[in-house]
Amino acid sequence: MPRLMGLIWDLAAYGKLTHEVVATEASLRASLFGEPLAMEVGEVRFPWTRP
Repeated sequence: MPRLMGLIWDLAAYGKLTHEVVATEASLRASLFGEPLAMEVGEVRFPWTRP
């Protein structure tokens, strides 16, 4: 979660919107991995890689 929060803060800083960031590591964890799931991870294969 620290890397994701860092990305959020970096993007907010780039857009001069840090005053709008309300997320915390705990709120991200609850939103992404709590019930119900907010996202799922799939598998991506590129044509130039081997299976």
